[in-house]
Amino acid sequence: MDSVGLDTGAFSALVVDDVAVNRLMLSTMLSRMGCNDQRQASDGAEAISLFAQQQPDIVVLDAHMPGIDGFGVASEIRRMADKWVPIIFVSADTTNEGLVKGMRSGGDDFLSKPIDFEVLRSKVVNLILRKRMADQIDEQNKQLQVFKSRIQEERDLAVQLINQVSAIDKIDDPLVRFHLQAAEHFSGDLIFVARTPDKRLHVLLADSSGHGLTAALAVIPLTQPFRQMTAKGFDISSIASEINRRVRDYLRLPRFVAAILVSLDVEQRMIQVWNGGCPPVLLTTRERGAVVHRFKSRHLPLGVLAPDEFDNSIEHYACGEEDGRLFLCTDGVTELPDSRGGHQGLQTLLEKVQCADSVDFFDSLVATLEAELGDDEQSDDIALIQLDCSVNGCSEDCQDDSYFQVSPIKDQSYFCDAQEDERPQWDFSVTLYAHQLRRLEVVPFLLGIAGQLEGASNNNLFIILSELFNNALEHGLLMLDSKIKSEVNGMERYFVERELRLANLEEGSIEIGFSRLANPTVAECKNCSRQLLRVRVRDSGIGFDHTQKIKDLESVTHHGRGIPLLHQLCGNVKYLGSGAEVVALVDVGKFECSLSSRAT
Repeated sequence: MDSVGLDTGAFSALVVDDVAVNRLMLSTMLSRMGCNDQRQASDGAEAISLFAQQQPDIVVLDAHMPGIDGFGVASEIRRMADKWVPIIFVSADTTNEGLVKGMRSGGDDFLSKPIDFEVLRSKVVNLILRKRMADQIDEQNKQLQVFKSRIQEERDLAVQLINQVSAIDKIDDPLVRFHLQAAEHFSGDLIFVARTPDKRLHVLLADSSGHGLTAALAVIPLTQPFRQMTAKGFDISSIASEINRRVRDYLRLPRFVAAILVSLDVEQRMIQVWNGGCPPVLLTTRERGAVVHRFKSRHLPLGVLAPDEFDNSIEHYACGEEDGRLFLCTDGVTELPDSRGGHQGLQTLLEKVQCADSVDFFDSLVATLEAELGDDEQSDDIALIQLDCSVNGCSEDCQDDSYFQVSPIKDQSYFCDAQEDERPQWDFSVTLYAHQLRRLEVVPFLLGIAGQLEGASNNNLFIILSELFNNALEHGLLMLDSKIKSEVNGMERYFVERELRLANLEEGSIEIGFSRLANPTVAECKNCSRQLLRVRVRDSGIGFDHTQKIKDLESVTHHGRGIPLLHQLCGNVKYLGSGAEVVALVDVGKFECSLSSRAT
């Protein structure tokens, strides 16, 4: 007989029959089909042994044999095989019972004796083709499983990286409560919290366009400038400009990041907000939860505008003496559907919260949010933040010096030994003019320089330099009157007027100088020394009669800031000439000598 090959290529077969003539005939037919890899078994036990040694592509099996019959062999093959192998039963029994028994024991097709070559060929071709597809699917499934494992491993690594970068698990500020809920494995909504050197609370809520891993990765460029600039004392306006530049460099439209930046100064009772493309920030009363003020979105999201087009202006609000809460959220909250088929806002959600207790209110708010979401599929990431605007509203642990108070100088006696004409260990000075004052955030800029010099940077220095520089700028050059702050809505008016006058400033200068002095401490080891920093600030303004007006300035000082604070932190503050120049001595640390260290 001529060879009739298969389109599927070469294949292997196991022929099982207790009659030698039948085995020969079946083997010859399979050879005509292109099957040159064949094994033959004369009984069930031998068939099982041969199958275990090398699993063939197809088994042609006699149903009725002494010992282990074909049905028993088929059942054992199904148990042993690690993938599907087609089995064709060959039998003279053409009854329905025999056919059903063969199928139930693991057979795939049935061939009656005497065997017709064309019928056998069509059945073999069909089963081998199915076998090839099954093997291909099996291999693809294995590859998919490998890919799935790899993706899961990469996803776990990405989650770990994003959590490490965002430091969500490290947000433990007593004024902050938050809830994040991702629509997928990754959240494109992220929260960043940090404190400035003078303990203002900075919060960044970022909502990247889309959701999932791509959205989550898009907010990573935000974390470094936010944390570093906050630690240096930059205002949120400067932080917003820098983050916009970063997002613009890293992402390309239509990718962008909607964001809210908040600066909360609970001691000064001042809130500053930059809102670009997010739902309104709500300030509510603490007791009844009534909305007092809305900080609406006044800007485009980060990354939309080029740096020279970006608007970093912020909204100021003085929250007065009344305790309150500030609520921030992304549009995943405000776009929750309501019963009428529309969307409910954050205020509607707040009104549904039944618990008014200060401790449990946020937990009740989150529970209400989850109840509104119900069993519906979450279509967007959800982020919700509550900020406590009251010092009295947080726990006792957050009311110590580490959060809201400066560290005053308790022993000022050693300042008396500092000589004004003493040669400093190092000094530098810089003069800034109107065009630089308009665009620079001067205090962090100066501390960045001083921080490169040994022992020149600490939190008290930031506060002192801020007070000295702001007094020189606001009162010396801009001629602002501090009494405005005490009027109704005075704080907001003061900052608006400050921004307006600064933007229009054409003339004027401020000179700032630093000198570090080494002053021996009388009461301690003579080999020890105090590190004293002399700070001098002089503006080109007309000055003020400091001998007559200092009491007036103290009377309008808001919450302990201003001249009294300088005297508290420095211990030695001198106004010179017309009052346009002030010199202060600052203790920036005590450095012990090796002798005293060994003696101790």
